[in-house]
Amino acid sequence: MSNKERKLLFEIEGKPTIEKKFLKKITHRAFVAVYSDKIFTDWGGEQIELSADQIYDIYIREEGIAGVESRTVVIDFDWEGEYDYWHMTDEGFPGIAEKMDKVLGNEWAHIREKRNYPDTVKWFTALNAFRGADVGENPFIYATADKIDDKKDEMIEFLSEWWEIESREDLLEILPTLLDGRTIEQYKEDGVDLADEVERILWAWDLGRLAYLSSRSYLCEYLSYVESLDWCLKAGLKLQAIFDSWDDFTYSWINGYAVWQKENPNDEDSGAYEFKAAYETYKKLPRNPWNVSWDLMLTKEW
Repeated sequence: MSNKERKLLFEIEGKPTIEKKFLKKITHRAFVAVYSDKIFTDWGGEQIELSADQIYDIYIREEGIAGVESRTVVIDFDWEGEYDYWHMTDEGFPGIAEKMDKVLGNEWAHIREKRNYPDTVKWFTALNAFRGADVGENPFIYATADKIDDKKDEMIEFLSEWWEIESREDLLEILPTLLDGRTIEQYKEDGVDLADEVERILWAWDLGRLAYLSSRSYLCEYLSYVESLDWCLKAGLKLQAIFDSWDDFTYSWINGYAVWQKENPNDEDSGAYEFKAAYETYKKLPRNPWNVSWDLMLTKEW
């Protein structure tokens, strides 16, 4: 696109950052301008320009979830061959989230159009969207992030640390156990007599984790895209037979998590409470991951 065709969409003079050096006050300028084909920033004299081709993703983190004090625009991009990101808050750049949201619905719609999955894949994405939102990820991406090396490495490390999954073979040993009610069987082996409602929420916990591991293992390349979706389909069909709605499943999953972690989901310092806050915050938005019907007929659209 030539300079003649380039269009300025909006610009914001942000709140300057101030530091003191040798008893002198130094003020750093904060400025951002979004064009139809690039984004320009100036922070303290450091000017950076990103072309549309450099940007992997743009999304908005909502106020009301853990660690987010004002709406925040997140831009993931490539910088000289390395992954990098910006966080621009409404506090620092007043009104930037609303303006960027509008741009993403118009001139930069190609960013969101990358997430125009088939309905069944959108349904799978929604299963764990509240988990992604809680930790700062884009809840509209199937595998929680674009397949770039840094994100892949982060997920490989996560699966190793929390699941002791080091390979595809390790993963394929775990997935069938989750489909068969891994946690319920563990309690039964320990001689615990589970009430029907507790067993029900533990099904949400296990099958939700199955979908989570399946999608994230695609990001790690432990599963192909088709294999990943096939496992999600197995989990989804079983979930639809047990639960009646997104609320029913999500609150059951959160309560299952609380049982497993021995947490009180009403304790504001608990992980369960944070997951609940993320779900309830994003669910209120006109555009949210759960706009796809819970009762959607899940079909193999891949």
